[in-house]
This record gives sequence, C-alpha cells and structure tokens, in this order.
Amino acid sequence: MVYIVNYLPEELQALFDQPVVVGMAEPEIEEVRYILKSNQWQSLINDKTVAEYLSLLLNMKIPVAKNHKVNFKYSDKLIVFLLRDEEVEDEKRKITVTYYKFVYVHIRPLSEVAI
Repeated sequence: MVYIVNYLPEELQALFDQPVVVGMAEPEIEEVRYILKSNQWQSLINDKTVAEYLSLLLNMKIPVAKNHKVNFKYSDKLIVFLLRDEEVEDEKRKITVTYYKFVYVHIRPLSEVAI
C-alpha cells in the first residue's frame, strides 16, 4: 500500500517496534502520478486545503482522510507532500513564496540492511 501524507518521515520511526532504515527519493509530479496510478493507495491528508492543492497539482482527486488509524507495514511506502510558505525579502518589499516537494519513502527494518 502507498500512503500519501503531509508530515515528515522522521516522525514515522516511532510507529515501528525496532530500529529502521528510511530510504528517500524526491520524485517529480509525473513520477508521483505514476506511483499512485500503479499502486493501491490511501490518502492520510487531513487538511482540506492541502488535499485540494494536491489534487490540482496531480490532476487527480486526493480525498481528505476519513480514517487516520493505520497499521503501517514495512512493505508500505509513503509519498510525503511538503508544502511551505517562505518570506523572501528584497530591497523594496517582502513577498511570500509557496513551494512544495514530494518525498517518496520506503521503510525497512535495520536487521534487513547489510552493513
């Protein structure tokens, strides 16, 4: 299962009962669309505005989560959508810039990783 979320992957380590390795990549929009269309997925986005913004970016319906209780498995993957506003100042004015990025996350138990 692929879950689309809007919180940082570091917060996910607390969900597992052993040390984990978090693999991450930053896919482009086209890759995110492909991942979602190619897999069974569920939205864990709990903010209506974020879900609407994401739906527009991906050109597909991203619903607001109805059920927030999920038992993550190591085989699950996450698409983390990070949306930020940042103030930028020049000599004459301040402007607010909204930017986003996607992070594709795969979590594995540390015991499965060869060192």
